[in-house]
Amino acid sequence: MDLHKLTIIVANIGLLYVTLCFGDKPHIIFMIADDLGWNDVGWHNDKVKTPVLDGLVAEGVEIDRLYTAPICTPSRASLLTGMYPFNTGLQHSVLHPGSPHCAPSDQAMIQELLPEEYRKVFIGKWHVGYCNKTCTPKGRGYDSFYGFYNGAINHYSHEFWGGFDWYDNSRVEWETRGMYSTDLLRDAALQEINNFNPTTENRMFMVVSWAAVHWPVQAPKLCRDVYPSSVPEPRRTYLGMMTCMDSAIGVIIAALQKKNMWENTVFVFESDNGGEAGGASNYPLAGGKATVWEGGVRVPAFAYSKLFLKSGYKHEGYMHQADWLPTLLSMTETSIPANIDGIDQSKMIMNGASSTRNTLPITFDTLFPQYCGVGALIHDRFKLIIGFPGIYSGHGDENGIGMYQTMHNLDKITNGFDIIFSQPDGPDRIHDCYTEEGKIKQRCTEHYLVKFPDKDADYESIFVQFNLIKKAVLAMGEYKFVQLFNLKEDPREMVNLAKDPAYSAILKELINMAKDYISRSRIATDPHMEVPVSQSQENGAWTPGFCDMPPSEYYKRKLNTIGGIWVYKELPWAYLWTIMLAIIVTYLIFHIKGRLGF
Repeated sequence: MDLHKLTIIVANIGLLYVTLCFGDKPHIIFMIADDLGWNDVGWHNDKVKTPVLDGLVAEGVEIDRLYTAPICTPSRASLLTGMYPFNTGLQHSVLHPGSPHCAPSDQAMIQELLPEEYRKVFIGKWHVGYCNKTCTPKGRGYDSFYGFYNGAINHYSHEFWGGFDWYDNSRVEWETRGMYSTDLLRDAALQEINNFNPTTENRMFMVVSWAAVHWPVQAPKLCRDVYPSSVPEPRRTYLGMMTCMDSAIGVIIAALQKKNMWENTVFVFESDNGGEAGGASNYPLAGGKATVWEGGVRVPAFAYSKLFLKSGYKHEGYMHQADWLPTLLSMTETSIPANIDGIDQSKMIMNGASSTRNTLPITFDTLFPQYCGVGALIHDRFKLIIGFPGIYSGHGDENGIGMYQTMHNLDKITNGFDIIFSQPDGPDRIHDCYTEEGKIKQRCTEHYLVKFPDKDADYESIFVQFNLIKKAVLAMGEYKFVQLFNLKEDPREMVNLAKDPAYSAILKELINMAKDYISRSRIATDPHMEVPVSQSQENGAWTPGFCDMPPSEYYKRKLNTIGGIWVYKELPWAYLWTIMLAIIVTYLIFHIKGRLGF
């Protein structure tokens, strides 16, 4: 065969690939499970009943090493913007109701980049800010929004932190009280599909961001009863939530098939982060949600499409949450911005090519307190964990039992200063058992699934006391406490190699890489700043549009760097005035007592 003929053959193969994969732009259906554990899907655990998803994985591409941030807001910000969490400014904790922060307006989201021929729909949990109407899904380029703005809701009452949170575009849907969240989101997706007009709208980009399986652990009896009563609560109800979601996904796919859209659809399913203690299981991985252990940041995921040239297999290449934006833009023949962190992995997914990633900067949080982990980086087969790894450590079993709470010791280190559960929904309420109607059935804190050892890892070496308030501040500039694991040989992160001289060179290399990422990161906002309820709620519902108030209406904290870490330069003025007033009153009391001879 001469060179000319070979060139023609190669060109035709390339043309066929482009025609099959990109010639007819696909519909994109992207589904996000909330806090789904590694061991909570049927393709990882045959005791979990997810037949719809299992079937798609078997015929699709299982993405075995997709990494996200350890918690909701930074993970979702990374997904939508194609930026690493620490470059969005939302890397610290999650946005609370009434938070005056949003995903940065100077970072375009995927729906803003897709061509106009796509109808862009967002269904479910938003959680990247809504204080200004320009921050909401409709304000950020979606044609339609149905769901809720905050990080969680009661799956029946649709309330969170004392406010109602369920919307159809800008209208509060009070009439949905008592209806199960998964059913409502399923029906919203069905309505969009049934009303879709391909002659006028051409293509659909739809995100379905499920409320499940995030706490509170609630599921209809029909779904709970799929699992035997021998499965302990809240695990049994949690798995019922997952099975309900799987069934809803099956109904949505059937609607796409009926509409003749499925043949030209790219379908993606993932969890936003690892599973949380209290129902989820990340077995056999370490840790869980709110940690940089594998169980907190390595999530179950897959992609499916009849357009893929290779399918029905597991891809073990690295992929970051930020990679979805350029990957999906490539699949839709849309220009990819030059200034993003994500990498186009479309060839990896569509035809089985190798991953183009060898380094995964998972996340870095430099705003105290970093209770969801300070930072982690993967390079080649090695993983570096910097400082405190997050609030859970250890290895849970197949029911999630066995992790322990590292905050148990951290609280002692900080002299009892409460830095975790400052929100009204503390740990004693998060995992209550609920009836099918959404009412509290019984306290289930005995099933919190976390043990409290007398002594766990020596995290005291991480912390130093700072200034008058005695808060613990991580000495990141000195990297006093690091861990190093060989993920290829030790995927459960059992053997810390950081003190082994044989690995000193790779440890130094990874630390220098981490320092470089941190030096270029965006300063984290403080999501715990909250606007007064009187201004962030309207008629009892969390309501967008409260960002226009003067800065004096909420605390503003100034930041400074000490030893390479961002720390509070001063407390909120309200706190300072309170302290000063207390000092003055105390002085006057003692002065008066002295004058009166008491």
